[in-house]
Amino acid sequence: MGDILLVNPLIQNIKRIYDDAWVVMLTPPSMVDIAKYQYGVDDVVVWDRHGQHHGWKKMFEFIWNFPYKNIFAAFPIYSGDRAIILAWLLRAKYILGIKKNVLKLLLKSKYKIEADIFKGTQGFIVNHLSGITKEELFNYPMKLSLPDANKDAINVTKDLGEYIALCPTSSKISKDMKLEDMCYIIENLPYKIVLLGKGDSSKQLSEILAQKNYDNLIDLTNKTSYLELASIINCSKACISVDTGTLHLACALNKKTVGIFYDKQYFGYKPDSAIYPNAYCNYDMTPQDIIKRLFELMNN
Repeated sequence: MGDILLVNPLIQNIKRIYDDAWVVMLTPPSMVDIAKYQYGVDDVVVWDRHGQHHGWKKMFEFIWNFPYKNIFAAFPIYSGDRAIILAWLLRAKYILGIKKNVLKLLLKSKYKIEADIFKGTQGFIVNHLSGITKEELFNYPMKLSLPDANKDAINVTKDLGEYIALCPTSSKISKDMKLEDMCYIIENLPYKIVLLGKGDSSKQLSEILAQKNYDNLIDLTNKTSYLELASIINCSKACISVDTGTLHLACALNKKTVGIFYDKQYFGYKPDSAIYPNAYCNYDMTPQDIIKRLFELMNN
């Protein structure tokens, strides 16, 4: 989810520079809504490379049935081998990516990609556009606009009152919040806490916290769609999240957010406070620091 959201500043630049651009995002089935409601996205095509489009035969069927021809530019952002090959087989005029192995021969750009215009992962993605334009680029904040009528999400949030959204787990244990830190936050914030997360680590945490019988804890781990997750964050007072897609989702919704990067090797994904003034992100924060930063943001 975070990877898909981080592409949005690139899309905003495309829309500003190319008035008649039609932007299509290729996503796995679970991410359609996260792609569809981004600013500047005109269409979403499901590319289920681990499911219905798995294997070379299914890939060629996907290419044959692809609804868009005469593609001007394709952005295999994370330079996965299959994505580059797909862009080439779709006959995109320009294929903008960065690759060090032999597949770099399939990449095509009008100009050399300027890799140092902006720093960080979000800026790195925006930089790809320098391969086809000399127009000035801007490192816009991610922008996600939820649909007005989202009945499922309304049903999830309507009886919660004021609450803080908390996402303490990710896909990597090294990035997860310690149990004692979570408990401190739950016990010391004067709000209901809506617990968010997905996967096995979230399930295990949920089972542990259930035994503590916290009166202010509402456990929604593994119980929401991505669109419901977005609405829950959007309706919260603020959000606390480790380095995972939920953090970027909160930033894209312009929600006051404290982000924690326990694993420093991923610090390049940190939202820039100059771009996201509602967010404060750092590493090695104590639970006391997290609560302090949260109230500073909420009172600002």
